[in-house]
Amino acid sequence: MTGRVQETGQEVYIKFIDYDINTAVYSKADLLKAVQHQLSSSRFTRQFQVVDFDKDARVTNRYGDLYIAGTDGSVNFGKDEVQQYLLSGHVILKKS
Repeated sequence: MTGRVQETGQEVYIKFIDYDINTAVYSKADLLKAVQHQLSSSRFTRQFQVVDFDKDARVTNRYGDLYIAGTDGSVNFGKDEVQQYLLSGHVILKKS
């Protein structure tokens, strides 16, 4: 996942996010909080705030299956076996 700074278009690399999903449905706000938590853990990126997902943001499982967010922005991961998911694309950032 990469961040794009709203004001400048600068791209900011976001380190690998290891986040436990313990419910079938995750809200957009919870997913954005996970990204924000990762940004806050580095002194190079803690100056940024996550605003939203950009149009190219995607969630896929290890088989490449795409998970589509509902109208409220939440993603239903179902009740599958333990899996790894990939959040790719961009989030929109602003400087704090």
